[in-house]
Amino acid sequence: MFCVSRQKLELLERQVGGALPNGAVVWNPHNVSRNQQLTWLPEDGARKLACVARLDPHGKGQDLLLNVLASPQWRNRAVEVNFYGAGPWEGALSRLAECLQLRNVRFRGHVSDVQGIWRQNHMLVLPSRAEGLPLALVEAMLCARPAVVTDVGGNAELCVDGETGFVAAAPAVSLLEQTLERAWNHRHEWQSMGTAARTRAERLIPIDPIGDFCREILKCLSFP
Repeated sequence: MFCVSRQKLELLERQVGGALPNGAVVWNPHNVSRNQQLTWLPEDGARKLACVARLDPHGKGQDLLLNVLASPQWRNRAVEVNFYGAGPWEGALSRLAECLQLRNVRFRGHVSDVQGIWRQNHMLVLPSRAEGLPLALVEAMLCARPAVVTDVGGNAELCVDGETGFVAAAPAVSLLEQTLERAWNHRHEWQSMGTAARTRAERLIPIDPIGDFCREILKCLSFP
């Protein structure tokens, strides 16, 4: 039994009402080069936040982020939020942004060049309601970018609150707003947090997750 985060494995054990001694945590392959280090963006203009996920508020919670951005303090800040991804809820989310009269939000569509996203943005924001362990978080950290995430799935297993980013206790507008406020108040530390995020990701994430998974499968198929 393979899961992509410790939280998912523990949740499965609770749901079936017993331990899964053959359960293990595996990593998905990521889409950025570990050998290329991105430089930090200039901070003389708007701080740029990227929400990288399929456009699906049921799981990814983009509506929570849009509602936070509608608060007076975020309307008046030099910040731009870029949504990357596609999905059937794109029209609804665009209409919500228009209804809230948000002027600092851009929908960028699906982008295949992941490193290109992080050449143009300072921080990842994932207001997820449900996750396994999102590749967007893995890739942002490998690109030396800090993150704001919710404590769902394996997010808090990888993102350390106050060290490599900021973790909201749950996917709720009030909690996300508090966490984003903390992040904004520490914005001059984002670059050092991004460096710490890359170091942590390099330590935890295997170089060859596909090979590691295949070797685990072969162990399972081995006969005495």
